[in-house]
Amino acid sequence: MSRFDAALEAGGKNNSLRANISALPTAVRERLSARGLEGTIRVAFEEPAPTGAEMISRSHPIPSTLAEMLLEGALDPTVGSVPSLGRAGAWRQQPSARSRRSPSLRLRYKLIVHSRRERMLLAEEAAAVAWTAGEENGLITGDNA
Repeated sequence: MSRFDAALEAGGKNNSLRANISALPTAVRERLSARGLEGTIRVAFEEPAPTGAEMISRSHPIPSTLAEMLLEGALDPTVGSVPSLGRAGAWRQQPSARSRRSPSLRLRYKLIVHSRRERMLLAEEAAAVAWTAGEENGLITGDNA
């Protein structure tokens, strides 16, 4: 929610937080409103949730709607009114005697589901590969990468 300039607020009873749905961009607010979430909602991230607070898990409408909106913005930053996610990153490691490159790959698939009506779905997975410079058989895959 902080990425949408509507960070969770402390001060709820029994270690709960407050999610101000009204502070979210209109497009996000409308999607959450369609799922019955409006105004300020008390939320918790640990079970059991305190009385009057909603337990937030990855399948709860708030994180699933926010993730959906961020993914849409990452796939096409020109659409919508939500901030776009970055599409590249880097991690520092301790210096090594060997030069190793290790990109992480995001593999995307468009799936066409044929049933009563045809639907297109997007599936994504991540994979890592690595290679050591100057070694003929330096390719590393799977868990080792």
